[in-house]
Amino acid sequence: MNFSRVKKRWKGIQGLLILGLLLMITSGSALGAGLDLGTMFNANRDFDFLDYYNLRGNENYRGVNIFLYEGGYLPDVTFMVDSDDIILAFQASFPREEWNLWFEQEENNPVTLPVEGTIYTQQIFLAPAEAGLNRGHIRRGGENLEMGEPVPLNYHELRPINPALEFYEQLEPPVTEDGNFIFYAPQGSGIGFVTDAEGDIHALVRIMVTEDEEDALYHPDLGEIILTPIYLKDPEGKYDLSAWLEAPPEEVVQKDIAGFDPQALIEPGFICKEINFQVMHGVVTVSGTMLNESGKDYMMAGFEITFFDEEGIKLGSKPLQVMNIQDGKEGQVIGGFPLEWDVDLNELFFEIEFTGGH
Repeated sequence: MNFSRVKKRWKGIQGLLILGLLLMITSGSALGAGLDLGTMFNANRDFDFLDYYNLRGNENYRGVNIFLYEGGYLPDVTFMVDSDDIILAFQASFPREEWNLWFEQEENNPVTLPVEGTIYTQQIFLAPAEAGLNRGHIRRGGENLEMGEPVPLNYHELRPINPALEFYEQLEPPVTEDGNFIFYAPQGSGIGFVTDAEGDIHALVRIMVTEDEEDALYHPDLGEIILTPIYLKDPEGKYDLSAWLEAPPEEVVQKDIAGFDPQALIEPGFICKEINFQVMHGVVTVSGTMLNESGKDYMMAGFEITFFDEEGIKLGSKPLQVMNIQDGKEGQVIGGFPLEWDVDLNELFFEIEFTGGH
C-alpha cells in the first residue's frame, strides 16, 4: 500500500472536513475532563492533518493519527476518541532497540504493524477502560471496547487508571524557574507531562532518549533527548518548552595527537601501539599498528575514530578497520578523514573506540 499517496488523498479530502470541525468547536474549551480534539488541534500549529480510522469496526471509538510535519508518511502520535471527538487515550511509538518497564509490550516482544514496522508503544488513558481493551496498540483495540467517563486532566487523577505512572517522578529542572510549571516523566524514553503546580496537565511530551542527534537537547537526568510536545491548550506565553533545556554539553576530549599514549587500552582488549597522522589536500590520513589482546581472533575488527578541534567541538567520526588480527598479534590500521578546512595537527584531538567485529 502506498501510504504517502493515501496521505495526500486524505489531505485533499479531509482538509475541508477538518476546517469545518475546528470552526464548529470553540477554541476556549476549559482544561478539564472531556478535552475535545479540536481544542487540542488548535493549540498545535505544527499539526499537518488528521487521519481517522475505526477500531476494528467499532463505531463508538476511533483512532486518529496526527501527522506533525509536511511530507511525513508515518503517524507521529495517535489518539483514541469517541464519537464526539472527546480524547480518551494518547499513544506514542518507540523503536524496538529500547524497551522500558512502562511500555505496553513485554520485553523482546514488540508489536509489528504493516506501516509503522516493529515498535514498542506507550499509552496514557484519559478515561478508564471498563472492558475488552487490548492495550498493546490502539489500532488493535478489542471490538467490545467500553470506556468510562473521562477524568480531569490532572497528573494525580490519571495515576489510578495508568499503572505505568508508578515509574514516574517529578524531574528537575522545572519548566519555569518559579516552579509554576513542572515536568513529570519516567527515567527513559516515554510520555512525559508538563503540569502546573497543582498537577493540571498542559502538555503531553513524547520523550526519545538518543545519542548524537543534531536537534537533541540535554536533560540532567535523561541525557540527550528529542522532545515532541503535544499541547492540550495554548501555552499563552506562560511557559516555553523550546527555551527550557539547552543543547548537549561539549564532549570531553580524552586524547590528543601530540600526547597520545600508545599503551592506552581500547576495550575489550586492543592497544593502539602506533598511530600516525598526515594532512594532505584537506584529508587527514590515519595509519598505525593495533595489538589484539582481547583473547579472540578477528577476521575483521572495526573501530571508530572521532576528531575534535582544540575547543573540544566534534568534527566528525569515521570507521577504521583492521583485517585478520589474531589474539596476541598486531595488525595494520589505515583510514582517512576528509576535512572542510586545513588544520594544524597540534590543534587536532581524537579518540578511538571498538565498534565490533567477527
